[in-house]
Amino acid sequence: MLANPAKGFNWPYYLYTPVIKNPPVLFVEPNNTGTTSDDQNVHETAAYNSINNHKLWANHLGCPYLVPTFPRPAWDIYMYTHALDRKTIETTATDLVRIDLQLVKMIDDARQRLATKGINVDAKVFMAGASASGSFTSRFVMLHPEIIKAASIGCPGWGPAVPIGSFNGNTLPYPEGVSDLQTLVGQPFNAAAFQSVPLQVYVGDEDFNIDPWWNLSDPTTALVHDTFGGRALYQRWPRYEAAYSMVTSMAQFVVFPRMGHSWAWDYMKEFFERNRTSPQPPLPKPQSYKLCLPHVASGFGGYETEIALLNTIPGGTAVKGQLQALDKNGNLLQTILFDILPGGRKEITVGTTFQNPASIAYMMFVSDSGFVGGYTRFSEPGNQVSLPAVAAGVNEGWFAKVETEGWTGLAFVNIDTADANVVLTAYDENGNMVGDNTLPPVKPGEKVSRLISEFFAPAILASARYFCFTSDKTILGYTASRSADGFKLDGLMGLPRYLRTTAADKIR
Repeated sequence: MLANPAKGFNWPYYLYTPVIKNPPVLFVEPNNTGTTSDDQNVHETAAYNSINNHKLWANHLGCPYLVPTFPRPAWDIYMYTHALDRKTIETTATDLVRIDLQLVKMIDDARQRLATKGINVDAKVFMAGASASGSFTSRFVMLHPEIIKAASIGCPGWGPAVPIGSFNGNTLPYPEGVSDLQTLVGQPFNAAAFQSVPLQVYVGDEDFNIDPWWNLSDPTTALVHDTFGGRALYQRWPRYEAAYSMVTSMAQFVVFPRMGHSWAWDYMKEFFERNRTSPQPPLPKPQSYKLCLPHVASGFGGYETEIALLNTIPGGTAVKGQLQALDKNGNLLQTILFDILPGGRKEITVGTTFQNPASIAYMMFVSDSGFVGGYTRFSEPGNQVSLPAVAAGVNEGWFAKVETEGWTGLAFVNIDTADANVVLTAYDENGNMVGDNTLPPVKPGEKVSRLISEFFAPAILASARYFCFTSDKTILGYTASRSADGFKLDGLMGLPRYLRTTAADKIR
């Protein structure tokens, strides 16, 4: 649709109309070119590509689909129009004044055009964005909550705008918060309207898009860091969620494991469908994270096991999860549900908490947060040893120790979804291979636990000093050793063969 300054919008917009589902709701996606340019054709082409690439979403939802064509000028690279930043709101540049209000007028125009076709859309709109358009969506909701039916905010730059004026001792002006909206736009934050807007706010834990621009000497970066912590966006999520929880909010915050800088369409689709007729409270967050406590010894031979779990973000939000006890074949024996308070610690003694503790081989904590750590500590009279809880398996690794006078037990837990084929290789102190053993396939969820003497003959063990393993599936491995005199008990997780420096390592 062509620009119409007389109607209040200075730029064209695209409107796609699929087969409509009732009740009809207009679906709006702010445009995001991904670069600056003073050639408006660049931005119009990017907006067209967006609506063309995403019209399948409109088809699924049965919603008319609007994408504006706002420019992102190269003549002022610090005015990030596609993210609706502060400089955009403050600009007096011809045709760019208050593009948020221009989008409101585009929505009004589209509603009128659709009405002439017999499509009477809801008075409020669905809005969705990711990356810069996620920032635009988040900030637009703070400015105009009264016209938003539901909004999906994905990976929004430094983070979503929060519906409060201060947090963690810091004042938060727009666009970090709403402390100065009255001064900035001439009207205060409409808290009553905001409280009825369902929101989903999501990010992937492999999203490092903003990392190249992170600079603590920049005042905005410093404010975000001091207020919400963490260099990576996902690291700040629990405190953003805590900020939203300080007011009545219908927001759900989710960190998706193994997701990069991208949209989460299936999540979005369910959300919009659920809120098509009336605002619905958020569903419980998906319990997508698993933390394996690989060794449990309780109820036999004087052994007992303690489990401890920690919510690693003080000032964040509670972790909701379930502690699952499993036998050696991966069968679920018992589940205990509990929350861990922000920065809190939960300690459980297996023998006094679970039924039939002697049947438990290992445990899995399944939760709605990746911000969890923990350990399992197993003990016999006079000795105790701990192993860390582990979130991710490996395909290869090594075991650093074998007890030459006492005993060493070796265990694998298959945390993958298919049979794991594991090869265990023994080496002497000079790195010479002295033997190998191909294990029978380890089934999904199965735990294989044996003395090292059951894997290798005495002649091999006489010269073996360490062991390596390879697997075609992701597994966890560890050893437990006891000295011949009974005074020493230890446990070691299988160690990676390569110390990989990843983007995640760089942001801690």
